Amino acid sequence: MKCPNCGAENSDSVSYCEKCAYEFEMPGVTEPKLPTLWILGALMCIVGIVLMALCLMGAVTGLMAGPILAIGAALFLAGLISWRVFHSRQ
Repeated sequence: MKCPNCGAENSDSVSYCEKCAYEFEMPGVTEPKLPTLWILGALMCIVGIVLMALCLMGAVTGLMAGPILAIGAALFLAGLISWRVFHSRQ
């Protein structure tokens, strides 16, 4: 594969130029679509809120309450971050 940036010859299996580090476009490799990212973020927020609510309302007690509350908070924050990424790409 010939590099469009510097003209160097590269093997067909590389994803960047071995001479100038130009990144080749790979057919079939795409970033996640933005609506998918938005939906994933919304689902993580909802699941996180539900898990935290179950712990805080007393439905989950004992040794499992702490870890489930932490997982819920982590999911909620990850959902917010994915929403932020979604809105920054628009």
